[in-house]
Amino acid sequence: MKNIFRYLSISLITSMMLACSAAPPVQQDPTQTAEVPVPVVQPEPVKEPEKPVEPVKKTMPAPAPKKAPAKPVAQVKKQETDPVVKAPAAKAPEPVKKEEPKKEPVKPAKSAEPEKAPEPAAPVEMPEPVVETKPEPVVEPKPAPVEEKNEIIAEFEGVQITKETYNQTKTEMEKIVDKLNRITATKDYNQWISFLSAEYRQQYSQTSTLKMVSEALPVKGIKLKSLKDYFSYVFVPSRQNVRVDDIQFVSPTRVNVIMKQGNVSLLIYGIENINGSWKLLPPKL
Repeated sequence: MKNIFRYLSISLITSMMLACSAAPPVQQDPTQTAEVPVPVVQPEPVKEPEKPVEPVKKTMPAPAPKKAPAKPVAQVKKQETDPVVKAPAAKAPEPVKKEEPKKEPVKPAKSAEPEKAPEPAAPVEMPEPVVETKPEPVVEPKPAPVEEKNEIIAEFEGVQITKETYNQTKTEMEKIVDKLNRITATKDYNQWISFLSAEYRQQYSQTSTLKMVSEALPVKGIKLKSLKDYFSYVFVPSRQNVRVDDIQFVSPTRVNVIMKQGNVSLLIYGIENINGSWKLLPPKL
């Protein structure tokens, strides 16, 4: 590569020198003028830096790929045919001898036995038709509506009366009223006293209270002088066959028993739980 580069550089310089020598010389004009020519200052030519000439790389032609020598085609050998073997001539068929069938002696026929009558076939039982029964719809009983036990009905100074307490108290009042109905029917004074509170006995044993009640009686001329007179002439006639239609809580321990007649609510008894027992309170005058 270095030799090639040198060779190209020398050839380029030589060609430039030949071009300069071949240019014709400048001829001067023979006529002279009287005027003295003014020298003109010509600018010096600016030399441009010479660019280095890159050597031209010669590309060598790529060698042609060598062709693989063709393989000789193997000649197909002709199959040698086996010689045809001639079949031997067929022999003439021999005559077939016919054999006469031997005659067997005829045996006497046996007496035919009487054929048995076929037994009657057993009657075929037909299957009974299956009747599909549709299941009846099961009616599930609807559960009774569950009462809200924690429903608050009344409240007294932080003491809450729930629905459950109301139902329990009403049941107890019904039992007490049934006993009082039997007492009034039998006019059992001693049993009646056991249901009275101390306040009831004291108030209706006073002469002033008995006098006020005597004056309010519809039958004039009756004068009440004792608690027993009040029981006989006031309590028994006015408290027969009463019932409990409703109850009203006046306090956590005091209840008013209500009986309804039409649209009117009647106060039948005022009952208070004293020391775990329900006692009758005196009616207001």
